[in-house]
Amino acid sequence: MPLFHAIVRRAALVALTAAALAGCDGTAVVTLTASQAHFLAYRVTLVSVALQASNGAGTVQVLPAGTTIDLARLVDVDQILGAAAAVPGTYTSAVVTVDYSNSLIVADDGSAAGATLTAVDAAGMPLGRVALTVNLDPKDALRVDAGRTSSLALDMKLSASNAVNLAQRTDVVTPMIAASTVPLDAKPVRVGGAVASVDAAKATYTVNVAPYGSTARSAGSWIAAPDGATAYEVNGLPAQGAAGFAALAGLGAGAYTVAIGTFSGTATASSATQDVIFTPTDVYAGSSAASARFDRLSGLVTARAGDRLTVSGATLLSAAGTNSFVTGTGTVTLSTATAVTHAGQADPLTAGLAQQISVGSRITAFGTATTDSAGDVTLDAGAGRIRLAPSTADGIVSALGNGTVIFALDTLGGRAVAPFVFAGTGAGASADSNPARYQIATTAFSLANASIGTPVEASGSVANFGAAPPDFIASSLADRTNLPAVLSIDWGSAGTAAPFVSIGGAQLDLDRLNAAIGARHQILIGAQSLDLTTLASDPLIVPDGAATAVVYSIGHATSATVDNYDSFADFSAALGVDLNGAVHATMLTAEGVFSASTGTLSATSVSVYLDD
Repeated sequence: MPLFHAIVRRAALVALTAAALAGCDGTAVVTLTASQAHFLAYRVTLVSVALQASNGAGTVQVLPAGTTIDLARLVDVDQILGAAAAVPGTYTSAVVTVDYSNSLIVADDGSAAGATLTAVDAAGMPLGRVALTVNLDPKDALRVDAGRTSSLALDMKLSASNAVNLAQRTDVVTPMIAASTVPLDAKPVRVGGAVASVDAAKATYTVNVAPYGSTARSAGSWIAAPDGATAYEVNGLPAQGAAGFAALAGLGAGAYTVAIGTFSGTATASSATQDVIFTPTDVYAGSSAASARFDRLSGLVTARAGDRLTVSGATLLSAAGTNSFVTGTGTVTLSTATAVTHAGQADPLTAGLAQQISVGSRITAFGTATTDSAGDVTLDAGAGRIRLAPSTADGIVSALGNGTVIFALDTLGGRAVAPFVFAGTGAGASADSNPARYQIATTAFSLANASIGTPVEASGSVANFGAAPPDFIASSLADRTNLPAVLSIDWGSAGTAAPFVSIGGAQLDLDRLNAAIGARHQILIGAQSLDLTTLASDPLIVPDGAATAVVYSIGHATSATVDNYDSFADFSAALGVDLNGAVHATMLTAEGVFSASTGTLSATSVSVYLDD
């Protein structure tokens, strides 16, 4: 038996034994995501996540061991860290310990390789291990009951946690983690681990949770309940519904899986107990999830020359199970035998579709990898396959047509546009994609809210290689009325005692003329950046009354704690008490939708850091 599979099977047995011993306990499922930020890699060691009981008598360790985690890969998903057995009771906080000693932080500065940064503290010293106590809303602590499952969502606020200095190649890190028993976003949920058992009668399977791809130790067991719409890829072969479940069941216990899906149900101190149910929309199993035969290279295609792809921001998962970020150039070579599948679709595995891969495609390539002394990785997918995933395109509208938007491209696949080489993307050289006039096909969407000079983000796929224009086929479109905005401001290392003109239960009036304002003072709306100091009036931060996924956080630098609130009124009241004249605010970020006409940001998240 190969070593990789032997480790996975041992982990399955250990988890089943632990589950049997913990039959009278409940289960606490903990997820982790990251907020939007421009990093190609953000790899740190997640040392531990420990839940603290309200009476101080109980602690639940979520992770079986420390694990390397890339927060840049968690911007689009919620990762299940563990499904830990927990003594019934109420848990009011989590202690999250992160080690930055051997971190790899690469900012997207527009260059091909990005800018590698050193993590430092506020004094400029190299950062090591940081333990942050994350307090839940006092009204909505985590409630765990015997035989039931509850969930806790953690969000590493990257925009709020990092102050990048490209000139000095440093990143001043002040970790800010939001937490709530209510889901913080509508992102898909991802869980990986070995199959422990399959219940054919109920059409469910139990997985031993492996924190962020680790295969050595289980972080508890978790039941997945797929339905007839679930798409599967098992050993490279796509299927759907009952046929896919049968293929998964045929692998037996110990087979490694990665599932992406949705949660339903929550359990908080103020609500009736509910079981949290996980319904996968996509399941990858066997060699489609982890393979002793294939290496896997995942990333964004930034250039293509014939059957040779250049891949940016790439991650390499070796057949031996080692996960690493490619610091050099990633290259994938194709052949006529290279088969192509599509993430989340039950299309047949088909060769001859490699023309679907173009500049801006997100891919996972299966094949044989070699790494040279410079750190450059070449993966031969000639006898392997490629999995295509959806991509995005952001820009400022320059023209509107019948079913098309043309804009100045700012990012493609979330990556700054400068490193992309568009040669060969068009039907002829003169038709190659032009980032200054990037054409989006939007036949199925209203363009009523898109106007020249405003930002737009398209989700979908790039056109086939050699087939542009159009350059990108949109499956959804976000305009200025619903495009996520991120407001960021700092007040230097000294901070300010008066960051707001006024603090009320319904709004924060941010003082745009405060003399202490530092280097960051903008609102980013897709490809558009607004300078806070040049606005006609103070920006107002108000709660998004229509959103259910909200959290408002106050970080305390000296005590290394974060207080979280589900209610904006409770948050603003606590903030008013904290800002007593002796305490200074050093940073604020807010996420939501910004209305330029009213100067109002309807926030789903606000993070304020204080120096106390």
